[in-house]
Amino acid sequence: MMKIVGGHYLKVTLKPILDEICESSKPCEIDPIKLKEGDNVENNKENLRYYVDKLFSTIVKSSMSCPTVMCDIFYSLRQMATQRFPNDPHVQYSAVSSFVFLRFFAVAVVSPHTFHLRPHHPDPQTIRTLTLISKTIQTLGSLGSLSKSKSSFKETFMCEFFKMFQEEGYIIAVKKFLDEISSTETKESSGTSEPVHLKEGEMYKRAQGRTRIGKKNFKKRWFCLTSRELTYHKQPGSKDAIYTIPVKNILAVEKLEESSFNKKNMFQVIHTEKPLYVQANNCVEANEWIDVLCRVSRCNQNRLSFYHPSAYLNGNWLCCLETSESALGCKRCTAGVPADIQIDIDEDRETERIYSLFTLSSLKLQKMEEACGTIAVYQGPQKEPDDYSNFVIEDSVTTFKTIQQIKSIIEKLDEPHEKYRKKRSSSAKYGSKENPIVGKTS
Repeated sequence: MMKIVGGHYLKVTLKPILDEICESSKPCEIDPIKLKEGDNVENNKENLRYYVDKLFSTIVKSSMSCPTVMCDIFYSLRQMATQRFPNDPHVQYSAVSSFVFLRFFAVAVVSPHTFHLRPHHPDPQTIRTLTLISKTIQTLGSLGSLSKSKSSFKETFMCEFFKMFQEEGYIIAVKKFLDEISSTETKESSGTSEPVHLKEGEMYKRAQGRTRIGKKNFKKRWFCLTSRELTYHKQPGSKDAIYTIPVKNILAVEKLEESSFNKKNMFQVIHTEKPLYVQANNCVEANEWIDVLCRVSRCNQNRLSFYHPSAYLNGNWLCCLETSESALGCKRCTAGVPADIQIDIDEDRETERIYSLFTLSSLKLQKMEEACGTIAVYQGPQKEPDDYSNFVIEDSVTTFKTIQQIKSIIEKLDEPHEKYRKKRSSSAKYGSKENPIVGKTS
């Protein structure tokens, strides 16, 4: 689900940095055993830390881009964790971080091509770099659920490297991010006490309650948006706001037709009182404000499904001519994803795809099974052979049993697949792709 819903989120958050990593090809290997001749491990550590810091900073600042559906799921997870473990405050963070870091960001970093973040499979050196970054990011993500900074790395070189990130600032940043993606104002969030500043700028607003059309009805004001409220002031730096709209009261944010006031680049903020009509300086600025206002109010419970694209003037709506100011909107809202959206998924095709992936990866499964056996026999961390250096086995016994079950199911599915192939081949028309014409031998 997260791969489908969060595709755009990953693109705007990770793609620029992943492009830089894949195109720069800076050496980041810090395992002494795998260092090439002439490599400087200290320089490699600095390269790796630079990438990890840059990626981590981008992730923890991306809460406003997180899709509504994911935020709602994270909120529910957090609530259930709190109810199930009321005496352990760290579990609520662990429940969310295990999804968003371990199963979302970390996976996308190590396999960017499968999430359409890169056009091709990376080269071996880049794969190794992405693997090290992914390991560090997912461990950093778990800091918010720990009472003390610690890591779960088995490799000594990773433990040494992670000491660079054992600072209170990283824990605070992770918790703040998890708070923001799993809570909203309308759901009584337990997020940060200070509002997050999102956008500000000078625009024109139409005076509230006026019926006459004229220039004096539009006044220049300084707008400021935080995670809690939208305000406008007489001038920049003014502490006292002329008007305030709590974010939780925003019902929709849509463009306003030019014919309403004969002005371009206008949009409307529909809230629990009269709509606020605003004119931006250009179309780019208008779209930016609409986008950020929609994102900050996306989880509001009472968001509208329909709105009026024109203004209410002289006793009626200019768009549909309804006389009641409280009349239902005549056009569907464009912002956000409909709540009843349906994704057409062919279950049989997707199941067959999973079977094909396991079949094609049978050799890798075999090598992973052998690796589990090696770890179990020698009872300790071993040097990772090149054949299976792209994965980490945390629980060899459970992994071994899982692979055994997968292989057993594949063997059961092989028989009906083989019967189907033979049946199709025997009934295929001579000269077709399934039964091609073969040259005669003399």
